[in-house]
Amino acid sequence: MSEEQFKKVIAHAKAYGYVFTSSEIYEGLSAVYDYGQYGVLLKNNLREFWWKAMVQMEENIVGLDAAILMHPTTWKASGHTDAFNDPLIDNKDSKKRYRADVLIEDYVAKIDAKIEKEIIKATKRFGEHFDREQFINTNPKVVSYREKCETILKRMVKSLEADDLKDVKKMIEELGIVCPVSGSKNWTDVRNFNLMFATKMGASSEDTKNLFLRPETAQGIFVNFLNVQKTSRMKLPFGIAQTGKAFRNEIVARQFVFRMREFEQMEMQFFVPPGKQKHWYEKWKKKRFAWHLSMGLGAENYRFHNHEKLAHYADAAVDIEFKFPFGFKELEAYSEVLPEDVCIKTKFTQNITLNIPIVSAAMDTVTESKMAIAMARLGGIGVLHKSMSIESQVEEVVKVKRSESGMIIDPITVTAKKTVSYAKTLMKKNGIGGIPVIDGNKKLIGIVTNRDLRFEKSENKPISEVMTYQNLISTQQKTDLSEAEEILQQHKIEKLPVVNASNELVGLITFRDIIKIKENPNANKDNYGRLRVAGAIGVTKDSIERATALNKVGVDVLVIDTAHGHTKRVVDTLKAIKKVLPKIDVVVGNIVTADAAKYLVEAGADAVKVGIGPGSICTTRVVTGVGYPQLSAVIQVAEAIKGSGIPVIADGGIRYTGDIAKAIAAGADSVMLGSLLAGTKESPGETILLDSRRYKSYRGMGSVEAMKEGSKDRYFQDKSSSEKLVPEGIVGRVPYKGELAFTMNQFIGGLRASMGYCGAKNISAQQKSKFVKITSSGIAESHPHDITITKEAPNYSR
Repeated sequence: MSEEQFKKVIAHAKAYGYVFTSSEIYEGLSAVYDYGQYGVLLKNNLREFWWKAMVQMEENIVGLDAAILMHPTTWKASGHTDAFNDPLIDNKDSKKRYRADVLIEDYVAKIDAKIEKEIIKATKRFGEHFDREQFINTNPKVVSYREKCETILKRMVKSLEADDLKDVKKMIEELGIVCPVSGSKNWTDVRNFNLMFATKMGASSEDTKNLFLRPETAQGIFVNFLNVQKTSRMKLPFGIAQTGKAFRNEIVARQFVFRMREFEQMEMQFFVPPGKQKHWYEKWKKKRFAWHLSMGLGAENYRFHNHEKLAHYADAAVDIEFKFPFGFKELEAYSEVLPEDVCIKTKFTQNITLNIPIVSAAMDTVTESKMAIAMARLGGIGVLHKSMSIESQVEEVVKVKRSESGMIIDPITVTAKKTVSYAKTLMKKNGIGGIPVIDGNKKLIGIVTNRDLRFEKSENKPISEVMTYQNLISTQQKTDLSEAEEILQQHKIEKLPVVNASNELVGLITFRDIIKIKENPNANKDNYGRLRVAGAIGVTKDSIERATALNKVGVDVLVIDTAHGHTKRVVDTLKAIKKVLPKIDVVVGNIVTADAAKYLVEAGADAVKVGIGPGSICTTRVVTGVGYPQLSAVIQVAEAIKGSGIPVIADGGIRYTGDIAKAIAAGADSVMLGSLLAGTKESPGETILLDSRRYKSYRGMGSVEAMKEGSKDRYFQDKSSSEKLVPEGIVGRVPYKGELAFTMNQFIGGLRASMGYCGAKNISAQQKSKFVKITSSGIAESHPHDITITKEAPNYSR
C-alpha cells in the first residue's frame, strides 16, 4: 500500500464510522481516537479472535483482568518511574518533536531499503539461479551497507544504555539526519521524557495519593502471578493473558491509530521453568507468526525484529513487525519471562557453598540439631551453639550427619553374640529400624530389623538366633542410588547393606534416605550425601579440644563465635585451629570495620561474620556505647576484602525479607538469622501459651541467663562469676510461626522477587545493586499506612 492509498483508507475510516477524532467538536486531542459503530465491532472481533486462539484453545493459559490503577510502588519496583522514558529531540525550525532513537532507526531503515533494491536487481539479473544468502554475504555493496547498519545500531544501543544523550545527538548530526517536516538539521539537545500519565486518588486534597495510569498490562500479570498460580493450581509452564487499556504519553509521528496515547493491549505472559526458555521461545515465535499469517495479509508483509536492548527479566526478545506505508513497525513483541530463573547459590566459606544464602544463628534458642537438619534440607546451614558440653555438641553433629545420607559410610552395627535387648536399645537411641550384623572381620553375616525383634519375648536371646541371614540382599560399592532404589523396591526392603569384594560391610543405603533426597532436591550436602552442619566454638582453653571433637564426627565448618572478633585472642585461636586442623574451614566474627576484616583474612579466616549490636535482643550498643549501623558495616567490610575470595556473612539486623536482599546488595554473601527463626517449630526454645496465643522463648547470647549456660566467653567474661556478669542482651519471646519450611519460603520468595526487580540473575549480580537515600516519608510509605491491619501477612508485621 502506498502512502497515498493509506491516506484514502484513513479518510474512509473517518467518513464511514470506523474511527473518530476524540472530542472533535472541541478541536479534539492529538493521538486520541474514538472507535465508531463499525470500528468497535471490528476491534472487538479482532480481540475475541485473539482471546480464543490464546486462551480458549490453549490448555495451560488462563485469563486475568487487572485494574488500570495500581499501587505506585509497582511502577517504582519495575523501573517505570525512573526509566520508562523516550529520548526526545526537537527541530528548532519546524517546532516538531521526535524520538531520537526512531530518527536513527528510520535512517537505518533507508539503508535497509537500499539493500533490498540491490537484491531485487540481482534477482532479475540471475533469475532462478539467484542465491539470496550468498549474495547478501558476498556482494561488496550489500556487505558495506549491512556493516554500516550494525555499527550505527550498536552505537545507539550502547549510548542509550549508558544514558549518554549527548552521543545520541552527535550521531544524528554525524549521519546528517534532517527533520521530515522542515528538512533542516537544526536540532535541540536530546532529553528523556517519561511516558507515564500521572493522576491522583483521594477524596480531599489532604488525602490524595499520586498514581499513574498503567503504561502496560504486563505488571498486572506479574503482581498476580502467585495469586493465579495458587488459585488455579497451575504448574510451570503456564501463561496468563489479559486485554485492556493502557496509556502512554507518546510523541506522535502522524501514524493515525498505530501509535495512540490511549490504546488497548492484548497480552500474554508465559512462565517457564529455568532451562526450558529456549524451547518455548522458539515455539511461541512460530505460533504467533502463524496466527498473524492467518489474517491473510501475506507473509511478505511480516518480519521478525530482534531486540538489541533487553528487559531485566528477558534472555531474548523479538517483535513481529508489519509493513505499513511508513515502514515496518511492531505489531507484537515476545520476550522470555523467567520468574523463578534466578540463582541464589552462594559461598558460605571459601570451600563450602549454600543453595540458599541463609544461615541459622549459633544461639541456644535458635539452633540445635532439629533446626540444623531443617536448614540443610532447605539448602542453607545451621550453626550449632556451644552452650553445652563438648560431648553434647558432638552428639548434635552426629544427629545431623545421620539424619540422612546418600550412603551411610559408618553405619551402626552389631555382632551376632549381642542380645535382643542390646539391639533394641541401640535402635531406640539412634532412631533406626535396622542394624547390619557383622563378624569379627567386619564381614556382613546378616541384618536385624524391628520386624525381627517385634514379637521376640526373650530379651537375652543372641542376635544370631533372630537376625535375617538367608537370602540376604546386599550390593557392591559401585552401585549408584538409582540402582539401589530399584533393588530396594524389587525386594520390598528398607535397608541395603553395601559390601566390598571381600564381603566386608562398607556402607548402608536406606529407602528413607532416597525418599528424602527426592523430597529435598535443594538440600545442602557433603560429598557423602550427608547434610552439612556448622559448629560454634569459643576462645576458651577447651576450644581446640572442642574443634577436634567436632571435626572427628564430620562437622563441615567451625565458627569462632565472639562478640568482638578483632582481637589477638580470637586470631590466636584461629591460627591454633588451622595448625591442628588445616583442612577445615573456619568462620570468624564478629566485626564491623575494614581493618578488622583485613586482619582476619590475613590470619587465615575462610569467612568473616559482620555485626555488633544489630540484633533484636542485643544491648551491646546501649551498654558499651560501641557498634556500627549494620548495612554500613557490611558495605565497608565487603569493599575492604573484595577480590580476596573470602565470603561475608551479615549477622543480625534482619526484620523483613527485604532486609535479606539489602544485606546481599550491600556485599554480603549470606545472612545469619536469629529472631526470625526462633519462633519456628524446629527451634529449641520453650513454647509459651499466653492469651490464647503461642510464643517461643528467645534470648540473646549476651543475656545473663545465656551467659550462665556457657556463652560468657563470647563476651570475654569467662573468668567472671555469675554475680559479676555484665549482660549485653535480654530475654524475650517471639510469636510461634510453625514449621521452618513455611517461613523460609517467604524469605526465599522475597529475595527472588527483589533480584527480579533488580535484574539480578545471581547473588554476585545482586551485589552490584545501587542504594538510594530516602527520607523518613519514604520509609513510612514503604510500609502499609493509612489503614488498620486486621490480618497480618505471613511475611510482614509491625
